Amino acid sequence: MSEIERLNDQDLEIIQQCLDAAVIGPFFEDRAFHTLIGATRETTAAIAASWPSLADPELEYVVSNVMVNLLWYPHGYGSRWHEYISGTSDQAFQVLDRWRGNSDGGWCPAEWCSDDRDEIAGHGPNSAIIDQVSLTVCQFMVLSMSCCR
Repeated sequence: MSEIERLNDQDLEIIQQCLDAAVIGPFFEDRAFHTLIGATRETTAAIAASWPSLADPELEYVVSNVMVNLLWYPHGYGSRWHEYISGTSDQAFQVLDRWRGNSDGGWCPAEWCSDDRDEIAGHGPNSAIIDQVSLTVCQFMVLSMSCCR
């Protein structure tokens, strides 16, 4: 079963909104966009414009990277999530699980990335180190699980 076939209409809409948010929202600076998403903003915009078409060979990892980085990257704009995405972060985690084909309830517990993460991030003497470690651990989890499905 393909990624698209595992999703319902609401899932497809949430992914569409996440793709659009990544392209037009404040979440990712231009200088970091390709590093985080694995594609240019223009390529991501083209995927968003043709969503849910499976024609683009970069579709699978771009969707995964957009969703993972919207949920975990310490972009500092969590309070603006609802300006771009109608679902909650918990719903996005569930959509990401279905996209990745995880039927056991998931590999990314929502409590790891609470809605108030942006309020916590950036405070204290070691906050930059903590943010980087958190991001590295989350990215490792994503990479390790992608090879095991």
